[in-house]
Amino acid sequence: MDVARHGQTVAVVMSPECLESLEETIAVAADPELVAAIAEGEAELDAGLGIKVAEIEAEFLRDS
Repeated sequence: MDVARHGQTVAVVMSPECLESLEETIAVAADPELVAAIAEGEAELDAGLGIKVAEIEAEFLRDS
């Protein structure tokens, strides 16, 4: 929710959960190694190198 004065936003009110999520996003975006790892993972997915969730679940359930 925006708080405005004379038609200009002067403050923003958000839930603690939204604030926490925003802070985590900023922390990730500020870490070059994490940004590079995310980009690498996205490139692998684009190249079809990902593992299907069903395969991971089957492996996990088999080992437990």
